[in-house]
Amino acid sequence: PDARIVETLGESGLAASPLIAAGGLKLFMLAGYVQAEDGRLSSAPGSLSGVIGAAPQF
Repeated sequence: PDARIVETLGESGLAASPLIAAGGLKLFMLAGYVQAEDGRLSSAPGSLSGVIGAAPQF
């Protein structure tokens, strides 16, 4: 399922990689600058989607 989510986000133009999964919730890191109101997030799989925080990953 993680690969399917990454692929779906990629089709929307978002470069994603899995970060952590717990209790049925999966968090993904998105490369680049993504704002909470970014329209590409509306096509993300699942009933919960959005941006919960941002930090550079080096």
